[in-house]
Amino acid sequence: MWIFVIGIIVLVGAAYFGTQRNKRLIEEGKMLDRDGTFYEKKELFITTSGYDAVMDALKNADYSDAGASVYQSEDNSLLFKSSHSWNARLTYNGEQDGKNVFCYSLINWKTHNGLPWRIDTMNMMLTSVEKAFLSLDPNTMVETHKMETKTKTSFF
Repeated sequence: MWIFVIGIIVLVGAAYFGTQRNKRLIEEGKMLDRDGTFYEKKELFITTSGYDAVMDALKNADYSDAGASVYQSEDNSLLFKSSHSWNARLTYNGEQDGKNVFCYSLINWKTHNGLPWRIDTMNMMLTSVEKAFLSLDPNTMVETHKMETKTKTSFF
């Protein structure tokens, strides 16, 4: 009986402190209050900023709060590798009506009890990318689209 009570207290305490941490990160501007399934969506950034300016800004941004590093891949996309078991990619999708289109998406992540592990750092990463685009072009448009996601489950 006592083990059950102690377990409930620990779970409630963890939920409370997690919520408080997220509120603090939102107040500090390190992440935004997002839809709970934002990791299943891709973000299209439509900007007047040029390809080189965007790539330089994103390569030189600080992603330490999200625990991520950025690498340029062979196909000239940017890969964001996290120490928290998730990765993201930013690709250039070409021009549309005289503006450049870039696509940011989370490409893989580990889960725990069906939810992404360290979703807060995923949110902080996306927030950092959004801020980089807005610092270059305050009129950057953002479109959100649902991705087709595949899950891999194991029995153990």
